[in-house]
This record gives sequence, C-alpha cells and structure tokens, in this order.
Amino acid sequence: MRSVLTGLLLVLLAGLPAAAAEPATPGVIWLVRQLAAADPSTAPPRSPATLASESADRLDLPIFPGSVMKIATMAAALETGLITPTSSLACTRHAVVAGRDLRCTHSDLHRPLRAEDVLGYSCNSVAATLAGRVPRPALDKVLLDLGLPPAAAGASSAGLGLGVEGLRVSPRRLADMMARVVSDPSPLPWKPSTLATIRAGLALAARSGTAAALAGPGMSDVAAKTGTTVVEGRSLGVVVGSALLAMRSDSGASTPRRVVFVLVAAGAAGLDAASLAAERLTRLATTAGEVGVTIGVPNATGRRGRDGYDVRPMSLDEYVAGVVAGEAAAGASPPALEALAITVRSYALANRGRHRDDGFDLCTLTHCQVLRPATAQTTAAALATAGQVLLSRGRPASVFLSASCGGRSARPSEVWPGSIDEPYLPGQADDACVDDPGWQSDIPVGELMRALRATGMHGDLLRGLRIVARSASGRVRRVQLDGFVPAEMSGEEFRSRLGRTLGWNRVKSTAFEVQQTAAGFHFSGRGSGHGVGLCVIGATRRAARGESAHAILARYFPGLSMGRADAADADGAAGTVGGPAPRRATPRPMPTRVDVILPLEDRPEEAPLRALATRALSDLITQLAVPPPARVTLRFHPTVESYQ
Repeated sequence: MRSVLTGLLLVLLAGLPAAAAEPATPGVIWLVRQLAAADPSTAPPRSPATLASESADRLDLPIFPGSVMKIATMAAALETGLITPTSSLACTRHAVVAGRDLRCTHSDLHRPLRAEDVLGYSCNSVAATLAGRVPRPALDKVLLDLGLPPAAAGASSAGLGLGVEGLRVSPRRLADMMARVVSDPSPLPWKPSTLATIRAGLALAARSGTAAALAGPGMSDVAAKTGTTVVEGRSLGVVVGSALLAMRSDSGASTPRRVVFVLVAAGAAGLDAASLAAERLTRLATTAGEVGVTIGVPNATGRRGRDGYDVRPMSLDEYVAGVVAGEAAAGASPPALEALAITVRSYALANRGRHRDDGFDLCTLTHCQVLRPATAQTTAAALATAGQVLLSRGRPASVFLSASCGGRSARPSEVWPGSIDEPYLPGQADDACVDDPGWQSDIPVGELMRALRATGMHGDLLRGLRIVARSASGRVRRVQLDGFVPAEMSGEEFRSRLGRTLGWNRVKSTAFEVQQTAAGFHFSGRGSGHGVGLCVIGATRRAARGESAHAILARYFPGLSMGRADAADADGAAGTVGGPAPRRATPRPMPTRVDVILPLEDRPEEAPLRALATRALSDLITQLAVPPPARVTLRFHPTVESYQ
C-alpha cells in the first residue's frame, strides 16, 4: 500500500498547475473529422469535415505506426484462413523484432487468446508470429484495402507486423484507414467475420486495453488502437480511433456525431496518446459550455454488459428532467422536484463513467438512476436549477437518493460495506417520513430459491433465513441462509438478489423483519430503497410544509455547498446549502475529474481508489492554494513491462 500511495501522490502533484517552470508539452499532431456516410461503390468514404486539428502541416509526414499496424496483420491472418475468430492463440510473452526482445505488456489472461484479444490487448508475441506466417501478397492486399501503401520488400515480417519497420504512414492516412473500418456499410471487401473481429478488437482496446483512457463525458461507442515506436532514441505515441460524440447542433440541441481521429505525441507512448486524445474529444463534445452524458438503455437482446445496451448521448438538463420523472413521488410540488433535480445532477456528474466498460456513462435502471420520459413539470425543475450542483471540496458531491427512508436514513457503510461515510451523508431521524406506512410481503420458499439460484447461488433446499446483524439505523446488516452457498451475505446484497429476479416491490428495503411460515417466509418492513441521502417521500412532504428546495437539501445533505456545474466560483458564488441561491460566477474550469484506469482484474478497486485520490487532491489544492486541474488520471499498469 505504501508504494501505491507514493505513486498516487506523485501523479496528483504532476496534475497540479506548476508554480514555476513546467516541462515542455510533447509535440502533438491531432486530427478529428466527422465521418461522412460511406458509399460502398467508392473507396475511400466521401471526404468528411474536419472538426479540429493541431500541427496540420505535419499530418502528411509519414511515421512508423507501431502496433496500429496490427489491424492489418490480424485482418490478413483472418482473410487468408491462417486463423479464425475463435482460434486459440498462445502468448509466449515476448517477440524478437528488429533485433530487440519486445515483451508483452498486457496482463496474463490465464487462457489462450482469441483474435480480438490479440488486437484489444496488443499482444506482441502472437502478432509477430502471425506476421511471419502471412504471405506477403496477402498482407499487401489488406494494406491496399485500407488505403495504405505496400510494405518495403526487405522488411522483416515481425517488424512489419508490429509496425516498427518496412512501412511509414502519415497520420492523415491512418484516419482514412479507420474511417474504412468503422463506416457502415464498410467499403472493405473482407469477409463479414473478419470485419466483425477487427471491430471487436478495437472496441476491446478502448474498453480494457492500452486505449482505455478514451472515456469521457459526451463520448460513447469508442473503438481505437494505440502504437508506440522509437525514432532516433525518442518514443512516438500514436492512437487512431472512432467515437460517437454528443455535440451541439446549430439549434442548440445535443446531436450524436460519428468521428474518426488520430493523435501522434512525441516523447510519449501509445497509452499517453490515448489520454491526450480523450482530453481533446471531451472538450469537443462539450463545446459551447454544454455538459453531456451518455446513457445505456437496455435493449431487446437480453444480454448483460456492453452488447445489452443501446447507447445515446444526452444533454445534462435533458437527462436530469428524465430522471426526476423516473424518481419523483406522485404530486410533488416544484420545490421537491427542484431539490431532486439538483441531487440527480450532482450524482450524474460525480458518477460519469460508471459504466465505462460498457461504453457509456450511466444506465437507466436502479443501478444508477431510473430514467423516464420527461414531463412539463420535471423539465421546468431541470431548467429552474440548470447548472446547480452540490459540492464537496470543490467537486460534485457523491450523493444518493431513495424512495423512502422509513423514518431514519442510513450511512453508506450500513448499506455498502467498506464505503466511506461522508459527513454530509449522516444516519439521522426523519420526521417527514416517520409516518410512512410499512409494507408486508409473503414469498414462497420455491420463489425465493429460484431468485437465489438465478444470481449464482447454490443449494437444494432453503431450510431457514435468519437476521444475524443489524446496523445503527435498524436495517439488516447480515442475513444467514441455511442450506445455500454462500451461507451469509449483507442485507443489501440479499435484497438486490431478490429484486433482480422477483422485482423490487417484494422486499422494498433492508429495514425488515422476517418469519418463516408453512409456505415460505413473511417479510414486514418500512421504507423503500437503500435509505441513504435524500428521502424522496420526505422531501415531498417538506415541500408541502413550505420548505424551499435549498432548505430541503440542507436537511438531507448537511454541510455541502452549492455551486455550478459549468463554473466554480472563485469569489463567493458557492454558498452553504440552505442559504441564498448561488449567483452566476465568472466562468472557470469545472472541478477536477479524477479518472482511475485499472487492469481488468482490478476493476472492483476503482471506486475506493477514486475516493482516496479525490481526498488527497483536495488536501493538496487547499495546502498549496492553487486552482484545481481539469483532470487527473491515475493509471495502474498490469505488468512491469507496461509501466516501462
């Protein structure tokens, strides 16, 4: 842990604005273009409009593409039948290329690789082996298909396959190449399985590989490939990719646009190029000050994960209006809706990228916030509070809401063991919700066992269910299940397992009692939801008593300040919740966004690491009296070779 904390401190310090001279920024070549609709009868696709560029005079200077070349290598191997999309490919962890021993930087997957894995995790070993076995005419044909020149005759197969010799390509042509791959329909004359595998590998690279930094507000459906080469002793980082950006149209509405991009950074590696591209794409997606989010709507496939969602960009106020429609109590008055809107907006900004692995920011289910079609009342609440957020240490606070606390709210650790109990999320009595009627539910033992088995538990017969521990608010902390494995779990996990299969109205909260009956189990309880943060029923009743939106928020989130999503106030616009509404501040960058990039197997640690980093960053900013950086990225490498 000491080494992790040391590295964390160094990264945070590196992200702060320098008080004295700072290192020179690596030279960057950058191009992003809107992708025009492809015409299958022509190659390449029609010339798209350029949306942004840097060092445009260098866009046509050829460079070695590094591992970007693996796109062509894998396509040639698939087209010739040397491998299939499902072939088992063994990684030996190194490849000898141009006299150098290049070790693989990806983590050990503990299984053979598939074709998309080789591209997604950028495996040097397998790519070099396949390059040596693919006939050169077949590779030249794939290069021609991609709009690239043929390779030099004398280049080694491995060096060519890994993009470090034999072929130089200009950044502009790399962008054209990506346009051919992602256009729909594609002009590439490849087998459908080849194109699908290449696209899957590029999506994997942007999700879990060296291009994983490419996630940000307003971005979705990202596909990319990075590369790193060394020219005259200096490294050159490259990333080429495609994304769906939520951008402002002339009418002011948020419009999704498909773009292709390429970035080359001198003195950097491919994964650094991906981070630089992500920063630029984020700025482009939030042009004119609009803050956006991408949402994942479950589709009809019934699958879980990335393929089970349709991704849609939304403006922040559009999203807030829809969530207020999904979460508000019936008959809520404007102050209650406005308090809920500010809470929803704060949650959204604090949790952007929660579904990063799935290719979007937030889902539309209870896992994040329930989204429904907005009404005139919820739209009015979103617009009336536009830009207003709850702030903790200068950043959007990680707040929560539930339908009904049942008369007493819970601290986060009571619901999610190991969570940080922020002072603004206390466990406290709520007189506005104490009279909320309780609930009762009878669940036959067969239904209960079906729900447990559907979530991966095992057991022949559930012989008993017993509460073994309660939290300070009286909620069930631990339950014991006689006859099933695991035999004990948290109360919230038990409720979630039942809710996903039987529906969330059977066991509405963890504030319950349970009795075994002849047919199954009888539950009786109070409240609905986890009970942390804003109580929607309580807020509705407080508004009916005449309390303002800010007074309601002060009651449920004591100690938080109020600020704006598009500007932090350097001269006093942020005020204590419950005081006067904040006045508009002189614009300055949004509070720091902290990104944590972890190897796939370590993703469960993402939330606590982000919380730790946020605390450390806030302390440093306060002690050094400097403005916060726009973004800090903490990257944890899967292997020593990746770090080097």
